[in-house]
Amino acid sequence: MIKILNKKAGLIFLICCHICILVFACDVGTILYSHRSHDSGYPATLFPLPPDTLAQLQTQFEILNDHKICTGLNKYGWTGHDCCRRSNPGIRIAGETDAMWCAVHTLIKNSRFTNVKDSIALMSAVPRVTCISDDSTHWGIRFGAQRYHGMEVRNTGITVSLYGDGVFNIDGFWYDDFYIPPEEAVDRDMAACMVTGKEIEWSGIGGEPHLFTVTGKSVGNDIQKVISPLLLEDAIELRIAWKIPILFDSFTGWHIYMDVMTGEILETVQEFRT
Repeated sequence: MIKILNKKAGLIFLICCHICILVFACDVGTILYSHRSHDSGYPATLFPLPPDTLAQLQTQFEILNDHKICTGLNKYGWTGHDCCRRSNPGIRIAGETDAMWCAVHTLIKNSRFTNVKDSIALMSAVPRVTCISDDSTHWGIRFGAQRYHGMEVRNTGITVSLYGDGVFNIDGFWYDDFYIPPEEAVDRDMAACMVTGKEIEWSGIGGEPHLFTVTGKSVGNDIQKVISPLLLEDAIELRIAWKIPILFDSFTGWHIYMDVMTGEILETVQEFRT
């Protein structure tokens, strides 16, 4: 009987120690990880191109596309978000198959400027037709987010606008030159623990302020690893992040994106409208 009691006491002691360690880790948050040695290759960082290089690429892009695509390249040399339109030649597009083939072919043809190199990966991004003019001479197709090694790359949808004689605008791009650390410093359980207690500010229908405090019960189970490009003034950092769902009543109200190496909260995105 004494041995059994001793075993139970020992087990209780170990459980208590584990709980204390977990609580301590949550309290110290990112400080716990600031003392770990980090991979020197992380995060992959991209820098703007020199003006003369960018001008040369813009010229190459226009020649490659017979001056039919009026998209301007962004400062990284990729098809940016400059929305423009040339004259509609009035040529009818037969149907979705033709429009989709033209869009895919154009994105891959311009892989130097779109980073789209694989038609299978592109079609796996669940493309959808966003608009068709009444006379079928103007179509819009939206490709979903890029995926890399199974991870979604945030904010990488591409919209292609086309007339009957071809694409006239490309809005968006994908990334390359990713670097994935061999292991994360913050695992899923720790990430869930570290967001507990966080306060999220949001506004009601009339603009009135509200405050939501994250509890253990409001942290969803479907925590996924994603690639979250962090847009800085003079660079883009390709961060690897935990996408943490935060439940609000019976639905996901927010997603918190936390860097898997530093524990830094990169962004909190509200998923409902007010």
